[in-house]
Amino acid sequence: MILHLDPHTPAVVQAAATAMLYAHIGGAFAGLVSGGVALAVRKGQRAHRWAGDVFCIAMLTMSGVGAAVAPFLPEGQAPNTLMGAFTFYLVSTGWAAVRRKPGRTGGLEIGAAVFAGLLAAGGALYAWLNGQGPHPLPFPEGPVIDAFAVIVTLAGVLDIHVIRAGGVTGAGRLTRHLWRMILALLIAATSFAGQPKAIPPFLRDSPLVLLPALAVFVALIYWLIRVRLVPVFARRGARPPRRALTPASGA
Repeated sequence: MILHLDPHTPAVVQAAATAMLYAHIGGAFAGLVSGGVALAVRKGQRAHRWAGDVFCIAMLTMSGVGAAVAPFLPEGQAPNTLMGAFTFYLVSTGWAAVRRKPGRTGGLEIGAAVFAGLLAAGGALYAWLNGQGPHPLPFPEGPVIDAFAVIVTLAGVLDIHVIRAGGVTGAGRLTRHLWRMILALLIAATSFAGQPKAIPPFLRDSPLVLLPALAVFVALIYWLIRVRLVPVFARRGARPPRRALTPASGA
């Protein structure tokens, strides 16, 4: 994110633009580091909670600034606006999933469902316009917009399900937290890989820049399987309790 200002722009505006730039970059860096720590340490412990709090603050700052500033950049930034708003939504709802008491909902969940619906409509409209336009976005930007419209629609549907169910508990609560937080981290890692100026020159053309995003994607799949499928298989494979032996009649 680079704000191109006229040299005659007032000093106050230039200072504000510089502050937003550093907040965006600093938030992204802090989010990547704290997100990696949260994935690596033992879940539920003090280090995990501390890293998670830093991750939330950093990612909300990064995505909020990016989504707010992108429409004012000289180039077409609709995808960045949508992705920044979606990342903000993911972190907010992922944080609320574990902060909210099990089986409870409130205004945040209702607002999140409405917000997800607006994002889904915006993503679907942009994907349609991109497909119908004379110069559609090339790979990977084009397919990313299509995938965005599908994922944010699914997220909104899940929000409605949570509201109708009166909240979420157990493995569902943990799953809601995990996939939203890790997906937000994946978006940040992928965005970082697509910023040549943020990558050392000797790595700019190397596939190694994709390793952080690949590692986050693997972590996303791993935790979803561990939280949702492993307990199911464990229950199905559990032996039924042995019945107490009773003496035969007439013995």
